[in-house]
Amino acid sequence: MSDPKFKANDPLNPYDPASFSLGTEGVGARLNAGTAPTQVLSQINKNPKMMEGFLKMMKEDIADAKRRGETMEERMMREKREWAEADAESAKIKENGNDAFRKGDFEDAFVAYSACIEISEHEPLYPLNRSAAALKLKLFKTVVLDATFCLEHDYNQAKAYFRRGQAPLSIGQLVECSS
Repeated sequence: MSDPKFKANDPLNPYDPASFSLGTEGVGARLNAGTAPTQVLSQINKNPKMMEGFLKMMKEDIADAKRRGETMEERMMREKREWAEADAESAKIKENGNDAFRKGDFEDAFVAYSACIEISEHEPLYPLNRSAAALKLKLFKTVVLDATFCLEHDYNQAKAYFRRGQAPLSIGQLVECSS
């Protein structure tokens, strides 16, 4: 999964091509946050494995852009548009899941949140929501996996810890609750 700490249109997002033209305050904010392109590239440059992955990704991106007849700028803007469209679609599906959850239809909620994860895998809210539905459906392994994903991505830790703790508690494995 990509880094869920950043969202579309987040001016501090080093992966968002639109964030490169921020104006004076945006550049300062990115520098202070440690997400300026030069800082990110410096981190990559210090780690040979990251550099190898970065160069491989760039070669694949360039080859894909050539196959599509795009410049790299056109490719970035197309990807940004596609991500925004996908995020808008998953937000609508999430609302359907929320409605189903409120009505007690946890299976439909689970399916809706799973679809959101498929569409916008970078958004940690969807696994957190799915963990709530999975808890109601007694799908405890899914609860633990989804809540752990949220914890690994620093998202809504209180709810994630609570849900992750509820799953082993429900099946009588109190030892796992504390880990």
